[in-house]
Amino acid sequence: MLAGSEAADPLRDTIATQDPAGFVRGTLNGIVESRREGPEFDQLSKVLTELREGRKEDAKTAKRSAVDVAKRILAREIDVIEGARQLQWIEREFQSDVFGIFSRITRKTRDHPVAAVRKHWATDALARVDRERTELEENSRLEVELASQKLIDVWAAI
Repeated sequence: MLAGSEAADPLRDTIATQDPAGFVRGTLNGIVESRREGPEFDQLSKVLTELREGRKEDAKTAKRSAVDVAKRILAREIDVIEGARQLQWIEREFQSDVFGIFSRITRKTRDHPVAAVRKHWATDALARVDRERTELEENSRLEVELASQKLIDVWAAI
């Protein structure tokens, strides 16, 4: 916003903070709509169209990948915690509380050692973390499976 040109708009500021890319697209679209003539408009319009189309394709690809992970969770080809780690970005990217379980599990297991890091941990610490992991997996399996099925139901046709 230009200094002194408009009064503060809390809703606009919130949107800009929560979805900066969407805010920029909306602002540019507004500019384009107000100036519909000349070669600059044509070039800007072309760039915006390409950006929109690229974003749509990126979203489709991400959703297809997420559906594949969700199917693997339901088939128990990957465990709940690994699946949640792979899907935790969904809540933020697509702003859906249904998928919040994925990021909650990721936050709870962020400090758990994986792969080669485990060999550097003390045996008793590993045992404790493994018990926590097993308990978390057992306690969250149903919610993760429900969220995975919901994800498949919503996005499988994409």
